[in-house]
Amino acid sequence: MFVAASLVAACSSSPDASTEKAEDLSVTYVEEVGAESEKFVASISIDGMACEMSCGSAIASALNGIEGVTDTDIEFNGAEDENFAVVEFDSKLTGEKQMVEAIEKLANGHYKVSKVKVTHFKVAESATEEKDEPIGSLTPKLDYELPNFFSVFSRLF
Repeated sequence: MFVAASLVAACSSSPDASTEKAEDLSVTYVEEVGAESEKFVASISIDGMACEMSCGSAIASALNGIEGVTDTDIEFNGAEDENFAVVEFDSKLTGEKQMVEAIEKLANGHYKVSKVKVTHFKVAESATEEKDEPIGSLTPKLDYELPNFFSVFSRLF
């Protein structure tokens, strides 16, 4: 019973956390070529998480409620360590600003986002122009020929 009360208290609001400025936010954009499909993934560093069960599920629920978010994974490393939300999203419908706002509004500003890394995974140009030929050293070929039936019939007559 005490453990449940302490978890709720750890994830409750903190009036001092909401007074921090958003100017401390570091956003990095990266492009990686060679992915199987084009997608955007944001790795959001979150301060103030005390547990994976309550805090992590609240953050994941808030992020999944944003239009354009397709997948959310919480990486909880401990209350004193850096914790992340890894979010796959459609950049035409949402962006990192909406995700940061959704996280920092939770629990009256208890959670603080310190940095965001947005990775754009792009499909390689050569991968889009695939050939139907098999890749490898063993390419199936026909090594035999059908007999010419006309030459056989011409010999008979």
